[in-house]
Amino acid sequence: MMPLPVVRPYLKNDVSQLATHFMIDGYMEGNGFFYVALEDNHGHTNEVIPSVVAKWSSEWKEVNDKFEKKLLADDDLKMFSNKMFMVWDGNHRLQAWMPIIEQFHTHDINWHFCVEGVILDPRGDVPSVIAVLHEVNW
Repeated sequence: MMPLPVVRPYLKNDVSQLATHFMIDGYMEGNGFFYVALEDNHGHTNEVIPSVVAKWSSEWKEVNDKFEKKLLADDDLKMFSNKMFMVWDGNHRLQAWMPIIEQFHTHDINWHFCVEGVILDPRGDVPSVIAVLHEVNW
């Protein structure tokens, strides 16, 4: 996943508060899903390329391999295979969580998980998608 701060700019205090909560409680299923899309607000997509994967820990690679197998096993989801998801939501969880996982839990597979998500198709009406997400995350 890649952060896309178009809904709301990052606020350091918000990210710090989320990070503190995440350090104490970890990921709580059902309490931290993302609104994602394959495209950014300009319609660009990003492939999962070898130079990106080379930066991942072995744990992230393992989780990604399992995720890719699930995508490829479903004809409706194959189009998402080998693609980076842009995080469109404005809650900054990705910015708060990733440094904690990378710094304190790099080799703890229990901290490397697939989060729940809602897949958006913002093509054609980006302003409306941003407006709706701004209200959802407020």
